[in-house]
Amino acid sequence: MKKKIIITGTSSAIMDAVINLILFEKDYTIVGITRKKKEKYRSDIQWVEADITSTTNYFFLKDAALIIHAAAISNTHNKEDYFKTNYEATANLIQAANSYNVDKFIYISSLVTGERSGYYSRSKLLSEEYIKSNFNRWLIVRPSQLYGYSEKAPIDNLINKIKTKKIIPCPTGDPTSLMPIFYREAAQLIFDAIFKEDLNNVIKYITGPEAFNYKGLINSIASTLNKNITIIPIPVIILKSVRVVLIISGIKTTIYPDQITRLYHPPHCSVPEKTTASPISDYLKRG
Repeated sequence: MKKKIIITGTSSAIMDAVINLILFEKDYTIVGITRKKKEKYRSDIQWVEADITSTTNYFFLKDAALIIHAAAISNTHNKEDYFKTNYEATANLIQAANSYNVDKFIYISSLVTGERSGYYSRSKLLSEEYIKSNFNRWLIVRPSQLYGYSEKAPIDNLINKIKTKKIIPCPTGDPTSLMPIFYREAAQLIFDAIFKEDLNNVIKYITGPEAFNYKGLINSIASTLNKNITIIPIPVIILKSVRVVLIISGIKTTIYPDQITRLYHPPHCSVPEKTTASPISDYLKRG
C-alpha cells in the first residue's frame, strides 16, 4: 500500500517542484490541501478542500504518514493575518496531526525567521517553536530567496529591471543576507533532506552558494549580463520613514511595511550553507 503524504501550500512554485520529485522517485499518494476549487491545478494528486486556518475537521489526516506544511502568507497589510495564517494554522495542524498519529511533520519556514525581522518572521519563529515543543519527529526547512519561477518574484523582477533599464533604485545599509537559490535546486535539496537524508529534529537551511547585500546582488547581476547601469541609493532613513507612514496611514500599496523590516535585520544564518546549488551567475548565463 502506498504511503500517504499531506501537502499544504501546493500552489507555490517550490512545492510544485517538490511534488514532481516525489511522484517521480517515490511510491506515495499525495493529498493536496486547497481552499478553493480553482487551485486544483494538477490531476496527478488527490485533493481535499479545507481552510486550515478555520477548519475543525481534519479527516484528511487519517492514515497520513507525513505532512509537508508550506502554506503561509508572506505579505499583508494586516499584521494579524501573519499570525492567523502562519502560526495559528500551524498549531492547529500540529494538534490534529498528533491526534491522527501522523509520524513526521515537515515545516517549510524561511531564512528570515526571527524575533526582530517583522511580523512575518516572528510568526514563522513562533510556528517553529510550537512544532519543536509539541511534535516528536519534525524537520524545519528554511529556504533562502528563490528565483527562476516568475517574473513577479522579487529577484526575477530585479533581473528584468537590470536587463531593461539604465537606472536601478537600491536600498542602502542592508546586511549581507541575500543568498539566492534557483527554485528547482531548492526543491531538490528539500526533497533530499526529507527522503534521502531522512533528517529529524533539526533546522535545515537551503541557500545558494553566495551571500549579497542588495547593492552587491545588483552589481553581480549587471556584471554577468554585461549591463551598464546607474544605481540610485535609497537611504535607510527614507525607507524606514516610508514604513512608519504606511503603518500610521493605513495606505495599502505594493510595498508592505513588513518587507522593509525584513530587509534590515539579518537572518540567523549569516553565511551560505555548504551546498551543491549553483551561483546565480550560472542561471543568468543560460539566458
